Amino acid sequence: MKEILVVQACTGYPPDRIGGVENIVKTLNESMNQCEFKCITITRFWKRQIDNSKIIQVKTPSHEAFGYVVWAIKAFTLIRKLNPDIVHCHGLEGAILCILLYPTKMKRIMHIHNSITREPGYDKTLSHKLGLYILRTAVTLANLSICPTHASKNDLTKYVSKKAMNRVIVIPNFAQEPLPVSEAEIQEIRNKYALSNKKVILYFGKIKSTKGIENICRAYRIMSLRENSRLVLAGMPTATDRFLRKLKDNYPEVIFTGYVDNPSVFYRIADVFCIYTTSFGGGETFALTLADAMRHGVSIVTSDNPIYREVTNNLAIYAKPDDPENLAHALDFALQNRDIMYKNAIVAKKYADNVYNEKLFVRSILITYKSVLRLSKR
Repeated sequence: MKEILVVQACTGYPPDRIGGVENIVKTLNESMNQCEFKCITITRFWKRQIDNSKIIQVKTPSHEAFGYVVWAIKAFTLIRKLNPDIVHCHGLEGAILCILLYPTKMKRIMHIHNSITREPGYDKTLSHKLGLYILRTAVTLANLSICPTHASKNDLTKYVSKKAMNRVIVIPNFAQEPLPVSEAEIQEIRNKYALSNKKVILYFGKIKSTKGIENICRAYRIMSLRENSRLVLAGMPTATDRFLRKLKDNYPEVIFTGYVDNPSVFYRIADVFCIYTTSFGGGETFALTLADAMRHGVSIVTSDNPIYREVTNNLAIYAKPDDPENLAHALDFALQNRDIMYKNAIVAKKYADNVYNEKLFVRSILITYKSVLRLSKR
């Protein structure tokens, strides 16, 4: 059987760059190279060289716009030489290549990791307008596009033609299986942050304003059960730490952990997990941390939006967006009704283990590759 060559085009690759999309790319790269597919990943170089012949890191200038131009030219040249059967495009870098490769015979799959609908004001700058235009165009020109939720697919219908939407499918993202955690590790964290005899409300992920984190802090401050609980915000800021510093200054009662090596420790100590994004704010399409919390069996309180309803399978407590008082009531309810929340969490864990697992995700992607190649032969 002829080996099928797939090139993934993406923003970064672990451990040079860490994130949900990067983990997806890494999983696909490793899984495909163990079957009839051969995978090469072309990505940006950030700070760390990766010793893997299947990973090509392209160095780009630090200037944002110029960096994209240089990336596109170098990656396009590499791909033309490799002449793959499929180019799997991730992120804005991948979208640019999806457009550039349109005149070729290579099959292009555009993987949507950021919604085109964004928070109010996002599209005020020329660079953001251009980025959204590139994403829309890539979906229009791709042989196939993948969305992680039906909600994010429905969002696309506002921006691309019905013909293009006929080439959009839904494949849910996967959450990593929980890592083993010892009781000693749990106790160490409880002691470090003075969490003994306290209920823990956990947010885990990027510390950025679009995740609704400041409203979580406001809600915590007005909770009736605040004295018996602690709010833990685990994760790193994005490009700058300005928002993180603002939160630390304004909410000294909140615990900020910074980078976490093993998220499972914090999920294990959490009584409630909370993320409070308003709909598609920040380009949300899935919220991987929700699936992570579900796989760890943690109760969830989140904002009421179509993405989170879908990901949690209606097995969470939902608060009105942009309403800290409503969120405070929801968090109080969750902490006061542990039996109800526990039952929901058990069902949610079973659902997530079945739907958001790595093997199912990889199998779905490989089936999609074969389908795209079969269609091209007709």
